[in-house]
Amino acid sequence: MVDSGKTPEEHFIKQRRNLILISLFVIFYEVGNLTIEEINFLGNKSKLGNPEIVTFFLIVAFTYFSLRYYTACREIKGISKFLYGCSARAENKCKAFVTKKYFEPQKEKFKAVDQITRTKFTRTYMLRSERRGENGEPLHVKIVVKCRFIYNYTLSLLPTIIHTSKFTEYVLPYIIAIIAGLELLDYSLISQLIKP
Repeated sequence: MVDSGKTPEEHFIKQRRNLILISLFVIFYEVGNLTIEEINFLGNKSKLGNPEIVTFFLIVAFTYFSLRYYTACREIKGISKFLYGCSARAENKCKAFVTKKYFEPQKEKFKAVDQITRTKFTRTYMLRSERRGENGEPLHVKIVVKCRFIYNYTLSLLPTIIHTSKFTEYVLPYIIAIIAGLELLDYSLISQLIKP
């Protein structure tokens, strides 16, 4: 439970919504070149003496909601879930490769293909054998997959983005926030794209 009494997932959903809303407002405010000179609150109109205070308020609010989203996303390991989705897809492809190239041609020697270790850029598979060597130990064969894992991992990014919600839940809010942050810093990405 987080401080607000909500589960970490509920807290994350709230912070994601807040970050997306403030980011979209910042983008609209900056790209639309809006100026707010008067505020109407419960029927009371107030004229702003210094309209630049709105920009300052947006920067403070944007920074606050960005930090809240970052911590909420870390608490539920959001980016790790996205990366694990890519990794799982790549591992399945690598196991299929090892099975087809090494296991199937030698089915009479081996009974199974198992993944035994996982490092950052490699996966190691074991061809399990029922046969025993001279010392009585099973004749297993280790196969280390490195380049093919990196290749499959790279190729798995797009299917993970398209076929799962992990990208839109955990990564896309960061991208929208980065675009909003760049707009606040006058690196007008959107303005350049929609220039007449």
